[in-house]
Amino acid sequence: MLSAVLMLGCSGLAFAQATTITTACPASFTCAFSAAEALAYGIPRSVGSAGQPDVYVGYMVFDGSSNVTLSGLQNVNGTVGPIGTGTPPGLSSSIPCVAGANGQPALITFTDKSQIAFVTNTTGTELQFILSKDINSSANGSTANSVRVGVCRKQ
Repeated sequence: MLSAVLMLGCSGLAFAQATTITTACPASFTCAFSAAEALAYGIPRSVGSAGQPDVYVGYMVFDGSSNVTLSGLQNVNGTVGPIGTGTPPGLSSSIPCVAGANGQPALITFTDKSQIAFVTNTTGTELQFILSKDINSSANGSTANSVRVGVCRKQ
C-alpha cells in the first residue's frame, strides 16, 4: 500500500515538473538533420501504399528571428530529389518558430502548410522532431497521411 502511495505521489510530481518545461526556439542556429517517414495505415490508395518508407537528410537554419529555412535531399518511394520547390529548392517557415510551453513542443509551420513539432536536449544542441501536420492533413490538422520522426544536431 505504501509503495502505491509513493508511486502515485512521484507520478504526480513528475507530471507537475513536465508541465513547467518550455521548449525555446533557437535563433542563429544551424543543424544537420535526418528523418524517416512512412505513410500511415488507413490512407486512401490514391495517396500511396501504407507503410511506404521515405528518408530525408539536410540542414535546418534558424535566423536571428527564429524563421526557418530547410534544405536537403529526400528519397520518396525510391525517387531521390531535393526537398521542396523553388530556386534553390527547399522549404521556409511561413511564420517564426513558436516556442512550446507547459510541457508542449515548439512548432515550425512551413509555407507548404506542413508543420513539425520539436523538443531540445538539455544543452540545446539537438532537436528531436515529429511531423505534426503534413501537406495533406485535414483542415483541422487532426489527420495526417505521414508519420515522420527525425533529429537535427547543431553544426
